[in-house]
Amino acid sequence: ADFHLLKVLTQDEKLIVEAIKSSKKIALDDSQKKVRPVNMNARTTLILRNIPSSCPVAEVTAFLEKAKLPATIGLHADVGDNWFASFENENAAKTALEKAKGLKWNGGKTIGCALKSENLLKGITPGMPPSTGASGAGSVPSFYVPMAYQYGYQYQQGE
Repeated sequence: ADFHLLKVLTQDEKLIVEAIKSSKKIALDDSQKKVRPVNMNARTTLILRNIPSSCPVAEVTAFLEKAKLPATIGLHADVGDNWFASFENENAAKTALEKAKGLKWNGGKTIGCALKSENLLKGITPGMPPSTGASGAGSVPSFYVPMAYQYGYQYQQGE
């Protein structure tokens, strides 16, 4: 309620609380005094280790189906005998994680597995504006922080 731009709109704290409660982007803490972003990034990707990257996708898919893992919506190999399996939702990914624990690839190495962590700031690099902004080509989104400000440089008028 102390945010200047919000004060211009309203000073009714009950109205602000109700508006935040109905938001899909932000949420209130237990005290209803602080706002936090809602985690929109569900963890839907399972990392599978110790499966040779050279294996055909069909062979890995058949292995996962035989192990009765939920159906994948995406599957690809990565560097170092790692595979990424994407699932419809976070619950399916968690179920797959539990079922994949202890599996052995073709009787050999035990498959290591973990849910891939998703970062809300994924893809944002301070000091490097994207080539196209959120509101169209050439615009700079609000998360851009010029490198000079990160290192304490103060711009002089006229620079």
